[in-house]
Amino acid sequence: MTFYTFTKPYQLVVFGPEQKYAASQPVNFVEVHIYDDIDHYSILSALSISYQDKQAILGDIISFLHQHSHSPMVKNIKNDFK
Repeated sequence: MTFYTFTKPYQLVVFGPEQKYAASQPVNFVEVHIYDDIDHYSILSALSISYQDKQAILGDIISFLHQHSHSPMVKNIKNDFK
């Protein structure tokens, strides 16, 4: 079963052709990472400049973006956080 939230005719064109609809759905890019002893606050704080080097979280995010992005802008982000 597929579920697309396209409600306007133009969206079928923007996200088409039909065989590429799945690539428009964020759920198809979900990766689960379990960080022992880290709560939501710690995950968010790991994105701040002060704590970026304390956890692997930012590096994991950058790796995910590198893996799933076709944008040259994302491809140029350096991954020095692992």
